Order: sequence, then C-alpha cells, then structure tokens
Amino acid sequence: MARHTLFPLSLALTLLGACETQRAIEQSDALRQQGDIVRSVEVLQAEAKEAPDDVRLRTAQFGKLELLVAQYSREASAALLRGDDAAAIRALETILKYDPSNLGARQEIQSIQAMKQLRPQLERAYALQQSRPVEALNLVRQVIAQKPNYRAALDLRSALTRQLVSAEYLSPDLSDAMRKPLSLDFSSQSLSTIFETIARLSGVNFVIDKDVNPSASASMSASRTTAEDALNLLLTTQGLDKKILNANTILIYPRRADKEREYRELAVRTFYLSHGDPKVVGAEIKQVLKPKEVLVDERLNAVIVRDGLDTLSAVEKLVEAIDIAQSEVTIDIQVLEVSLNDERNLGIVYPESIGLSLGNFSNLPGGLAGTPISALRGVNGDNILLDAGSTSARINMLQRSGNTVTLANPRVRVRNREEAQVNIGDKIPVVTTTTANQVTTSSVTYQDVGLQINVKPNISVSDEVNLELNVEMSHITKRIPGSDNVPATFELGSRATKTLLTARNNETQIVSGLIRTADIDEGSGLPWLSQIPWIGKKLFGSNQNTQQKTEIILLLTPRIERNLDLPISQISTFHSGTEARSSTEGMILRDTTSNMLLKSTGGGGGTPALPPPLIPPSDSNWQPLPPPLPALVPKPESPPASP
Repeated sequence: MARHTLFPLSLALTLLGACETQRAIEQSDALRQQGDIVRSVEVLQAEAKEAPDDVRLRTAQFGKLELLVAQYSREASAALLRGDDAAAIRALETILKYDPSNLGARQEIQSIQAMKQLRPQLERAYALQQSRPVEALNLVRQVIAQKPNYRAALDLRSALTRQLVSAEYLSPDLSDAMRKPLSLDFSSQSLSTIFETIARLSGVNFVIDKDVNPSASASMSASRTTAEDALNLLLTTQGLDKKILNANTILIYPRRADKEREYRELAVRTFYLSHGDPKVVGAEIKQVLKPKEVLVDERLNAVIVRDGLDTLSAVEKLVEAIDIAQSEVTIDIQVLEVSLNDERNLGIVYPESIGLSLGNFSNLPGGLAGTPISALRGVNGDNILLDAGSTSARINMLQRSGNTVTLANPRVRVRNREEAQVNIGDKIPVVTTTTANQVTTSSVTYQDVGLQINVKPNISVSDEVNLELNVEMSHITKRIPGSDNVPATFELGSRATKTLLTARNNETQIVSGLIRTADIDEGSGLPWLSQIPWIGKKLFGSNQNTQQKTEIILLLTPRIERNLDLPISQISTFHSGTEARSSTEGMILRDTTSNMLLKSTGGGGGTPALPPPLIPPSDSNWQPLPPPLPALVPKPESPPASP
C-alpha cells in the first residue's frame, strides 16, 4: 500500500518541478527581451539552486550567462576606448559576479590596473615623439617590458621605429647655429674666405676636398636668412656638394660622378605596402623620382629602393601619398519583375470531328481491304456506324487577370574600379555533339538562365559613384525534345541593357523599360457558322485571348563604405629636387623675419634689428673678425692653485 501511495506523490513532485522549470525559463526569456540580462540570469541561477540536476535549466542558464558575458565585455571595451578605466572595471566585475570562473575577465582587470600605472609614462612618450624620438622610444620600451601586450605602446613603438629609420633621421642633423638668422654680402671673394666667414659665424667646421679650388671667387648677397640656406645656394652655384659628418662638421667636395661615388652614401629602404600594388608603386617611383635601383617583391608586397638619403626622403613622401586604402562601396540592388496577365476564354466548344464506319464485316478475309464492290450490296443503316468522338459540348466562360511581383534584393560590396557580378537563376545543360572520322562525341556545358547583373563602380572624392551597369534577363520559352541521337534543346528569350549612370551616395537610381509583351488570340468553332459577325464566336465557337506583359525594374542604391583618405597637402605636394637629383630640400633662402617676430618680447613691441651685412674689404689678406662661438672654443686648463 505504501508503494502505491509513494508513486503518485513522486509523479506529482516531478510534474511540479517541471512546471517550475518551465516558468523560470519563460520568465528569464521575457526579461532578456526587455533588455534586463542581469535579472534574466539571476532568475535561472535561483531556480538552479532548487533543481541543480535539471538539464534544461542548466542549458538555459549557460546560454543566458554567455549573453551577459558578451554584453558586458562590449561595455568594457567601449569604456577603454573612451579612456574610462573605472567603468571598464565595473563591467568586468559584473561578469565575475555571475561567472566567478571567468579567467579572461580577471586577467583583463589586472591588465587595466597595470595600464593605469603605465599610462603617464606612455603619454610622456607621445609628447616626445616629434621633438626627441630616441628618448620617446626608450620610454616605450620600458612600458612594453612591464606590459608586453599593451597595444597602444606597441603601436607607438612601431611608429617611432619607422620614424627613426626614415631618411631624415639616418643623416646627422646640423646644429641649430646653422639656422640662426644672419646677413651676408660677398663680392668676388674666394671660397676659402666665404667658408671661413660662415664657420666663424655659425661655429661649423668645413673639411675641404683636395679637388676644390679654394681660390675660386664667388659673389653672393643674402639678408635675413640662415647660414644653412646660404651655404646650400653657394654650393649649388659653384658645382659643389656637401656631406654632413656630424652636427658641427661638413665635408665639401666637387659635384662630379667620381666624387659622388666616393662620398655620397647610399641607403636601402624597404617600403612594405598596406594597400598599393607593388608593381604599380614601383613603376611610379621609377617614373617620377628615378632612383638608382628599385626592386619589387610581390611575396612581401614590398618595394625596395636604393639611393642617397635625399632621394629616399622624396621616395618616402611619394609612397606615403599613394599607399592609401582603396574606396569601397556597397551596392543595394532591388530587382522587381512585374507580370501582368489578362486571360479571357468565352464560347461553346463543340465536338471537333464526326466519322462514319461500316460494321459487321469482320468475317471477310482481310477485313474491308480487297473486298469487291458486290460484297457491299447488303450495306444499310444497320451496319453503318457513326463516330462523333465526344458527344458533349462545353461552354467556356473564363475571365482571369493577375498581377505578380517578384522581388530580389542582393547586396554586394566591391572595391573601386572592380567589377561585381550577381547571378540569380538556374543553369541549363547544353549538349554539343561532334562527329569526326565517323566517331561521335558529346560534351555538356551549362548556360546561365535568369538575371545577370554586372556592375563596375568608379567612386569620386566628391561622394559620387559612376556605375557601369550591364543587365541581362533570360528565360526558357520552349523546350524542343530530342531524338535518339539528337539531345533536347531549349529556346531562350533574353532582355538586356547596358548603361553608364552617376549617383550620389545613398541616392537611389531606377532602371526600367525591360518589357516583354505577348498577345495570344486563339479560336475554334463550327465551320462557317463561327464566322458570323457578332454572334458567331459566341454561339458556334470558342475564343481564348491571353495578354501578358512583363517588366523588369532595377533600383540601385550605392552606399560608400570607405572613400579615399586623402593625405594632407604637405604629403601630397613636396619638393622633389632638380632634374639631376631627387631631394625634398629645395634651393631656397628662408626669410627669418617671421621667426624673429615670434621670439621678440618686451613692452616696446619693436623687432630687434639684425646686425649690418658683413662686407669684407677688398684687401685679399682680410680675415673675418667675429670670434668663434664660446661653446666651440676649448676651455683653457686652469693653472694649479698656489699653495
């Protein structure tokens, strides 16, 4: 008796538990739809404590917990992008509250706390990036040593490394004294005199090649310029060149091929392209700047250039200007096939034929064939048979119309000046039979039937898209059965258009007019009677009229996903040197007046006047009087102190 009592009780408890589980799952789903994922998880966790072995409940709990982790992980990432470390940590702590075993969230919190301590050091590296890149790189390396996967530090290290290996940093830089304002005025003075004057004014030492004629005369007049610009102009006009040995030493040598091979150092730079085609970029570098050697590496998508540092500096700017991401556009294509059908079938369908035959002649040998006329004497109404086929007449009264719209909405994303193709339809087999030397062979190919769209965009910088459009709509109109040796063939109908149109971003263009019209008029009836005007086809025949009209309408909407990120004018436009040599240094004399205005201070507001131009006398033994800069004069040794 006890067993009979316990079984219903156990069954009742099981059913009650199942009802509670279902109720908890439904409540959790409702909270999830309301956007409260936290309460959705809490409901399932509370129910799981009561029924820890319920598989359905545990499965639902894990699913909702996964959604919670994904949502708060996104919130933490967004907070980090905003620089809000506290909000990111709160989001990750919420994950750990409901999923304590989540190791990823725990490690991310530790990473944020470590980055919070390293961020001031990284910000100082950012501040020193342009002025003191070497010191900035050392700071970044210290940050990476403590946090190897710090993405911002890794990116800054890459940028600083590229900056320090650029041509501008491979060559020693002159001291700031060469950029101080000065005025010079020489008239038929020897090169040695001019070099010595510039050396005393700027503190820069000159090493003269043995083939330079120091007694060669030169004339120049420069006011409010820098010693560097004046020196560059002097060397260019005298057929000389320079090589910077260090900040305070310059080598002067004749600009000849043999001397350039001896003194002009060459460097190799590998440009790893992110977006450009190495073949195209290499050809552009050769055509525009004409460096000594250019090698294209398609495997690495890189261009290797070997030339002097001044030429490499120009190549860097050119590559930076042309290696940009290509434009991309998403073309939203809506295809509407509008079919209008109008069918009318009115009239009476009569039997199509009436026939007579002779009966009761089956006992004759061979039937009626070869029967003499005399054997037909007994023919009368009893042995003449009437065959009218179907003896019933049918009245047709049908009026039917239809309006069918078929919609296809493909979306395709394509790069600028690349062709995209969309095919919607079927492939039908086409059998080709070839006979050669009494041997017949058959081959099967497949032909596309349906809608084919080929579109090629050309995106302009003004957010306009030129679309080269080719549309073809084909369908099977008839299937022609084949015989034993001839396969079945198909009769195809086709409508096509090709056009070139322009649309602005997010502007819809409509292409229509691909119309196919069919007007079919079929009739049947009694001879002569069905030809009576007005009533003949109604009373003595049947008439079926079918009108079909199909039109293809295309709606094209280009949506520019990414347009050209054009570089600033300082990158796209730069000095490229002369016809003889490519360089980013132009032969100019900079005016230092504006710099002095910025540096002037005091209540008077006046601009401090420059010293008068230094004009050497005509005496060939004259030597410039200004002493060397104090920083460049060696300090005399102090005498020993007297006891």
